[in-house]
Amino acid sequence: MIFRKAEIKDASFMAKWKDYGFSDCWTEKMLNESFSFGTLNGLIAAEGDEDIGYITYCAAGDTADVQIVFVVPKFRRRGVGQKLLLGAEKELKDSAVKKIFLEVRESNAAAIGLYGKIGFKQISVRKKYYADGEDALVMLKEI
Repeated sequence: MIFRKAEIKDASFMAKWKDYGFSDCWTEKMLNESFSFGTLNGLIAAEGDEDIGYITYCAAGDTADVQIVFVVPKFRRRGVGQKLLLGAEKELKDSAVKKIFLEVRESNAAAIGLYGKIGFKQISVRKKYYADGEDALVMLKEI
């Protein structure tokens, strides 16, 4: 498995998570605009010639927000998500970020477990955060 910095050319792959049943996804246009404006950073995980996952995040000052962590379903439970998170954490730490925040659906037990395993702690709840009315857990990791 290799990792590379996400670029605007990756927006097409990154927008495909909607093809796997996710409703709260960024469109290719949104991703292109965010990369063009320089407000979005990320990493792509690949195995051979196949992109298998990615993470996106935004940083300002000493804080960062993870926007998306996605792994193609057939590659899940192989440590890809954890490696993406830790890779992003290293990049953020090198740029003087001290706190990383993220939101996760309260029903996403697998993601919550992964985030907890690598040191994220729940700090609050955002009621009816998602379009379908589900709450989001806000999690924080200090690095």
